Amino acid sequence: MQQQLSQLAQQHQQRQQQLDARPAIGQLQAEIATLQPAATAASVSLEQLVAARGNLLEAWHPDSQPQQLALRLSWPQFLPLFSGLAATALAVPQRFQLQAEQGVLHSEFWLESDDAE
Repeated sequence: MQQQLSQLAQQHQQRQQQLDARPAIGQLQAEIATLQPAATAASVSLEQLVAARGNLLEAWHPDSQPQQLALRLSWPQFLPLFSGLAATALAVPQRFQLQAEQGVLHSEFWLESDDAE
């Protein structure tokens, strides 16, 4: 019985040390608060992404749900587009369609924000 109490006391002490080694909640919340504006400022708006590719644009329906974007791209332009979409507040498209037509890649994207239901 004494041995069990001793083991429990030792386990309790170890857990307390582990908890003490973690940063305080207030410190973590302050760190999150400083990181969030930086992440928001670094993001590119979808409108900026579309404007930068204006000469490739076939259709843009920002008011539809989900938003729809259609572009004529070359294969080398396709991957940078995904990188650009990842920098926006929207998720990388869950649904898209690609169709090769005479050396050009016709691409359609349906874009929803991460918090859309």
